[in-house]
Amino acid sequence: MYDFPTIASGSLRAQAIELLEDRVLYGDWVPGTRLPTELELCAQLGVSRSVVRDAMRALAVRGLVDVRQGIGTVVTEVSDAAYSDAAFLLLLRSDVTVHEAVEARAAIEVALAGIAAEARKEDDLVSLREHFEAMAAAAEARDTPLALEADLKFHVGILKATNLPVLVTLLRPMHQIIWITTLFPPAAGGDASRTGADYQAYDVGLHRGVLDALEAGDSGQARRWMRELFAFVDDPAYRDLHSMSFRDAARLRAAVRAEMSQHAG
Repeated sequence: MYDFPTIASGSLRAQAIELLEDRVLYGDWVPGTRLPTELELCAQLGVSRSVVRDAMRALAVRGLVDVRQGIGTVVTEVSDAAYSDAAFLLLLRSDVTVHEAVEARAAIEVALAGIAAEARKEDDLVSLREHFEAMAAAAEARDTPLALEADLKFHVGILKATNLPVLVTLLRPMHQIIWITTLFPPAAGGDASRTGADYQAYDVGLHRGVLDALEAGDSGQARRWMRELFAFVDDPAYRDLHSMSFRDAARLRAAVRAEMSQHAG
């Protein structure tokens, strides 16, 4: 039996959500824990089934619990999904442009490269080399989906190489959102009919420069190479694309990815 205080007044739904959420956030209910039934929670909290159901829906939307057929409501594993989805929706509903999103990503990545150069460990470098080699091989083979995947792993690897766990937790979801939505080939030009073979966005030499600086532990060079990597922000070839709103770019990105998948198939 779980020891809940009985809810007596005020917003029943809000209080129920807070009490149940606290059980998850503070570790009383660890991932995989099956929650009490609706009737049990009603009795323990002193509220109606509708209040409990509303509270469970709210926790599910926040990614804290999952309703499983035949099992019940279970605490989910720790995930970036809820945070990532919420941040993505905020950007979609804003007035920001692709150019502004890329500038934000550049500012973050330049700073991270400098930190990572001083804090990286050998295990970090091993992973970064693997991701770089995979990206370079995919770029040479003009395999765009594979190159995109390896490039994301390379940049997230730099974030991890800062060895600042709180920074990694806070930035990883946003880092991936910005990357997924803003990295386009200039050849796309708003035309989703382009094929993966037209992809020209990768400059392997610049990525190599970033990696070399990280391996050398040179924070100044790491920042310089990363700035060079993002010099395309002001490239005229990207002007039309970067003037697009974030939401329109997200639609285009989805169309380009779907087209590339068909081409690959």
